Amino acid sequence: MNEWFARHKQRKVSTDMAVPDAEFAGMLRFYHETLSASGLRFTIFGHIGDNHVHVNILPRDDTEGNRARAIYMQFLQRAVAVGGTLSAEHGIGN
Repeated sequence: MNEWFARHKQRKVSTDMAVPDAEFAGMLRFYHETLSASGLRFTIFGHIGDNHVHVNILPRDDTEGNRARAIYMQFLQRAVAVGGTLSAEHGIGN
């Protein structure tokens, strides 16, 4: 993925949210449906047993980067709406 971002001169857009057990399947479905409809490239991996996966959106240009960041905001809003956390393991920095 680092090679991808260097080649396309883009920054990574990735999630670190976790949601309650009862909400995980719906959140994962929301990720897939939203990203599939967007036409953006993406990969999902991580800690499924902890209701916490990393969604990495792979923009190829600035237009896609802007769309990716808008989708990221939708994911943040959904996680909070279902009682989740915005940062499951990586922290939010200073």
